[in-house]
Amino acid sequence: MRRRTASRLIFRIICVVFLAAAVSCASFPPAGAAKPLRILVTNDDGWDAPGISALVKALRDLGEVVVAAPARNHSGAGHSMTFDGPIAVRRNEEEGVVWYVIDARPATCVRLAVQSLLAARPALFVGGINRGANLGTETYYSGTLGCAREAAVLGIPALAVSLERAEEMDYRAAAALTASLIRELTRRGSLGPGLLLNINVPARPAAEVKGFRLTRLDARPAIEFYEKRPDSQGAEAYWPGFRPLDPGPPGTDTRALADGYVSVTPLDLDRGDGRAAKALQFIEGLPAGHGASAGLPLRPAR
Repeated sequence: MRRRTASRLIFRIICVVFLAAAVSCASFPPAGAAKPLRILVTNDDGWDAPGISALVKALRDLGEVVVAAPARNHSGAGHSMTFDGPIAVRRNEEEGVVWYVIDARPATCVRLAVQSLLAARPALFVGGINRGANLGTETYYSGTLGCAREAAVLGIPALAVSLERAEEMDYRAAAALTASLIRELTRRGSLGPGLLLNINVPARPAAEVKGFRLTRLDARPAIEFYEKRPDSQGAEAYWPGFRPLDPGPPGTDTRALADGYVSVTPLDLDRGDGRAAKALQFIEGLPAGHGASAGLPLRPAR
């Protein structure tokens, strides 16, 4: 009887020792460690552009990355959507990342992915890396901003990333800077619904980038021009051109980029103008009638 009792005790001790060893060898994340992110990536330069490839490689260390990118270049598409017919989608997988190549504009790629392609809702959206900066009022034309804005509309925190155009463009360095910013935003709990950031990286060696600057949009109009000359058939035509703005005043995105900083501009989905609203308060009391009967001046139709 004593032998049997002793044997049971020894067996229990051995089990406890093995269990303790298993627990000590198990891999647990440190207390307070951030959970891996589920990240959706899109661009407007097309799925095969170098910027999106570099971005995906940098973001894989942060979590699960899925790409839903347009099948061709849609630069300048803004926030336009694809409505004119069925949308072809091709699915690939490369190095553990699922790529959806979509025959649609960038903003549509985002909505289609979130509503129909992804098994789970992304925690973060990143658009880019765009070939060329998106600064000031140019952001209204940008497909990179358009797809990020669409993600923000859907309640997903969104970043639009662009790299200043130059002869030598280091997308890998820009992607690493983007990943470092995302880590800091995650650590501080700043990736909430409604977040929309426009990020522009200077085209200079990584060691020469001075840091990050929180900026506002440069409100000056973009410099667009049209050169009149005949096309290949001899017909009269106007050829569009573009010239970057000179650096604006301190605090603007154009100034920060020119000074060698990564410009980070928070944007708001509410485009309402509070100052104009105060000046137009009289509209609140206007009657719904028309013309003289409503006390409004009549103007002849032209």
